[in-house]
Amino acid sequence: MPKHRFIFWQAINSQLLSRDKFEQFHIKLDNVLCPVCEDAPESNAHLFFDCWFSQQVVKMVSDWLGVKVWPNGFHSWKQWLLQIDMEKKHRILVATMAAVIYFIWNNRKTISLTNSRVQLQRLYKRSKNNVL
Repeated sequence: MPKHRFIFWQAINSQLLSRDKFEQFHIKLDNVLCPVCEDAPESNAHLFFDCWFSQQVVKMVSDWLGVKVWPNGFHSWKQWLLQIDMEKKHRILVATMAAVIYFIWNNRKTISLTNSRVQLQRLYKRSKNNVL
């Protein structure tokens, strides 16, 4: 889980190198669209909150956990994580969220590098099995 924590920390702080970050470094890309959905320019916010694929994974995991409210932006993530709640349920939710974020990012990397896609159901199962 250390790699999950690291990617999760980077995602929460909007530090993952998504395609919009390249423009900040004045590096031109041929395509700035999200490699997962190809519907909008890729950014950390888009990938984790607006991308239809990520939304479906989050919905499936939320339904499985019985969670009605999943943080829907970086600010709400930080507020949710700052809750001093060491209950086992909260720790499980944080670990699950870290796994989901890790697998969404990993899927994005796989698509970018190999152009092969992980099926929605498979990503959901990976996230779920990683927490169990």
